[in-house]
This record gives sequence, C-alpha cells and structure tokens, in this order.
Amino acid sequence: MEVVARRLTIIMLSAFVFAMGFSAAVNHSAQSPLKMRSGTAAPCYHTESPYCTAIL
Repeated sequence: MEVVARRLTIIMLSAFVFAMGFSAAVNHSAQSPLKMRSGTAAPCYHTESPYCTAIL
C-alpha cells in the first residue's frame, strides 16, 4: 500500500506541475491588448477609429 501511495503522490505532483505550466502559458497568450468597439466584445481591426477604445 505504501508503494501505491508513493506512486500516486508522484503522479499527482507531476499533474500539478503540468497544470500550472499549462495555465501560465494560456494566461500569457491571453494578455494581448484587446480593443472594444461600441460596448461589444468584438475586436477592432481599425484602431484609429473613434469608436474603438482600449479595454482596461
């Protein structure tokens, strides 16, 4: 039983490290500067337009 507990602990710690790394990678790619047009979540393709404002 002790061997099973040790193996489960190693597997769970490996899964935790993978999940944290994956979460950091997804969070980093999601931090692009988004623009908002007229209160919608659609991106503005012409940032010089007076209706596009940066999302804070």
